[in-house]
Amino acid sequence: MTDKELKRAGKKELLELLYAMSKELDRVREENSQLRSRIDALAAEGAKHISVTAVSAKEEQ
Repeated sequence: MTDKELKRAGKKELLELLYAMSKELDRVREENSQLRSRIDALAAEGAKHISVTAVSAKEEQ
């Protein structure tokens, strides 16, 4: 929506736009939370793998 359209929009239309934007923000926040959890899980798995590899290398010496 352009600035000109926003200036001409009525109260009802602006409220509908605000509601839609609020719903989109909620969806994006939820997606962000899920992605952060996935990153944390992958980082934990990577740290576990590094620890196992380091122990195995130490045992070989």
